[in-house]
This record gives sequence, C-alpha cells and structure tokens, in this order.
Amino acid sequence: MEKDLLVLEASSIVSGFRILNALPETHPVRLLDAEPIGANRFLILLKGASRDLADVVKIAKDDVVDHELIEDIQQTVLDATYSLTVVNLEESLLILETETAGSLLSLAQILVTQHKLKPIEIRIRKSGTGGAYGYFTGTAEACAPAAEDCRTRLRNAMREGAVEVLSSLNPHVRSLFASL
Repeated sequence: MEKDLLVLEASSIVSGFRILNALPETHPVRLLDAEPIGANRFLILLKGASRDLADVVKIAKDDVVDHELIEDIQQTVLDATYSLTVVNLEESLLILETETAGSLLSLAQILVTQHKLKPIEIRIRKSGTGGAYGYFTGTAEACAPAAEDCRTRLRNAMREGAVEVLSSLNPHVRSLFASL
C-alpha cells in the first residue's frame, strides 16, 4: 500500500539519475517527483510501503546526502508541497525553515498529526543551498508547543533550522496569505 514517503537528497544530479536508474523496473514504489534542488543536490520523492522504500535506501546509500522515511504521510502535507491546498490563516502562523527537504517534510508530518496544525504551503528550494520552508497555521495554544517540539527535534537530530511563531497577525502578514 502506498502510504509512506521516502525523501532522498542525492549528492548530485548524476547521482540522482543513477539512483533512479538502479531501481528495478518491477520495484513496488511510485515516483512522485525527481529534480535538481540546488547546488549539487537532486531530490527524489517516492511513495510506497516502508519495507520497499527501505530497500531503495540500501540501493541509494552511496549517493545520498540525506534521507527521511515518513510513515503514513498525510495527504495535506503532500498537497501543501504542491500548492494544492487552500487553508484560511487562523490565529497564529508557524514558520519553519530547514536545511533539507527531508527534515521539513518529516517535521510537517509531526505538525499535522501530533499538533493538529494545518499546512498552508511547503516549498523545497530549487536554487542556492537547497533546504525547504513551510507555513502552518493554528491556535496560539497549539503553535507554541509545536514550535518547541520542532526545535527540540532539530537539535536532537543535530540539524540546522529555524522555527518562529507569529501570533496576533497584523493585516500586512495576513495579506500575504490571502491569495494562497
């Protein structure tokens, strides 16, 4: 069953294509996306069962600089990644930036499932140094502990990132999200 997501960041465009080409034709995973995402990085998003995606990690191990296997990925996280969602901005805005796409998508899953925040938009940077950022909304009571959870998880995983919660949003900030 296709409910889990594997986020691979290959060390180069060549490595990314090498990984894709090494996948057996009959491998039970579905390719969602594959493209360059910055200087010497190539993003591959695959959906499938955890055990099948773990096999891909083994195939790709020498060419990967980062990977995350996210079990039972929420559709709202994927929709926000591809700007397919329309969410009204609530009381507070949580802004999350990470050094890798995998870190952001993994934390997005936690924000949605455990903290009940709504993803507004998730962007994977496709130039410069790569990384990703996302906007999430919810009540101030939900956003504050969610932000602290993200900071703790980033610190424990020794990953770089920034998390900020803005409450009592003024019209200028709200206007940025009116058309999303």
